[in-house]
Amino acid sequence: MDLDSNNSTKNISAPHYRITQGVGVPIVLLHGWGGSMMSWASLEQRLIDVGHTVVVVDFAGFGMTPEPPINWGIYEYAQSIKVLLDELGCDKYNLIGHSFGGRVCLILGNDKRINNIILSNAAGIKPRRGIKYYAKIWSYKFKKKLEISTSKAGSADYRALSTTMQAVFVKIVNQHLQSHLNSIKANTLIVWGDKDKTTPLYMAKKLNKGIKGSGLIVLKNAGHYSYMEHGDKFFAIVESFFGD
Repeated sequence: MDLDSNNSTKNISAPHYRITQGVGVPIVLLHGWGGSMMSWASLEQRLIDVGHTVVVVDFAGFGMTPEPPINWGIYEYAQSIKVLLDELGCDKYNLIGHSFGGRVCLILGNDKRINNIILSNAAGIKPRRGIKYYAKIWSYKFKKKLEISTSKAGSADYRALSTTMQAVFVKIVNQHLQSHLNSIKANTLIVWGDKDKTTPLYMAKKLNKGIKGSGLIVLKNAGHYSYMEHGDKFFAIVESFFGD
């Protein structure tokens, strides 16, 4: 989908951000769902310490950026980042996206200004569903039909969201992005924890297969936050892959 020609992405503002000026191609850090720019605090500081220009953002509804309209989905979030990069005048940039931030990277992946992308335990691949999942869906629909309270439906994280963010979350998790993979032209490296239960390793393998020329690094004994759990390794990977 061409963001610039999509009516739903018109008149979108840039999110709250912080930029630290250094040298070389800016590195843009996109956090996961429920996080904020602070999710990257350790990596951000290490990148700054070695002289990189670093941009971190708070996606709409997180950190210091207000909640979006109730009809937002992944394309609107991606457009907000594109607006920010336009405002910053970035003619080239590198992207690192974790989980939800990885979803946004998949949408932005055909932007010709991108040098390189690192996907860290990225979301966006349609999950495999077992019988327990479909049983929960059936139970929810049955209760709705009988007008039984469903206020405890969904995960604790979902129930903690505002009504607006619940609607946005539901829209996003049902936007599967496999069709975008073959349009990604930037050099792409996929970094994953082998113990990830949120976005299991089979999703990394699907990304690797679908994104032409991409590489895959699996971090042993790491979960969904592998970039934190193996901070030294992840930093070394970033420095090697983004080397100008």
